[in-house]
Amino acid sequence: MRLIPDIIKNRFIPDETNIIFDVFQQNFTDKPIMVDVGACKGDALIKFLKQNWSVHAFEPKDSNYNELV
Repeated sequence: MRLIPDIIKNRFIPDETNIIFDVFQQNFTDKPIMVDVGACKGDALIKFLKQNWSVHAFEPKDSNYNELV
């Protein structure tokens, strides 16, 4: 079995939440709204909340939902 070099294992993976936020922020200026369907534990919506966006989060899995509320 060939081992994957450490450089590949530890590669940089960008946080897609920041990328999405930056794109949306450029296009929405008045009362922005974020809808997070499958919100899991809410990691993706935090940045939007901190910037005073109106956020609507939906999570069907009970254990994740309980961490959201």
